[in-house]
Amino acid sequence: MNKRNPGVLLIDNDLENRRWLRKILSKQGWYVSAATDGMAALVRLRNQKNMFHLVLTETQMPCLTGPELVEEIRQRKIKVAIIGMSSRQGDKKLYKYFWNKKGQLKNLLALIKQLLAKQ
Repeated sequence: MNKRNPGVLLIDNDLENRRWLRKILSKQGWYVSAATDGMAALVRLRNQKNMFHLVLTETQMPCLTGPELVEEIRQRKIKVAIIGMSSRQGDKKLYKYFWNKKGQLKNLLALIKQLLAKQ
């Protein structure tokens, strides 16, 4: 992985959302890997260290929720930017950075670009 193609780990238990977002993020030139839940994402983060620069995670998921995943990432001191996402506005308070799935895609892309620039 290089600075030219930052790695994004996309976590969403909804297949259509994963496909759609993966396609859009890949078109931005980012390497995108997708996981179906927080537990699978945590395993990937552990096994593929330094591959991911950003985590984009759904809030409501089986096995390990988005907020639980964020807590695990912090406890393990994994250095990665994190954006929470949900169609429920109330979930915004759970994350430092958040994208409402009902919102405009350009806002998500701008936020990702901003966070990756800090890496």
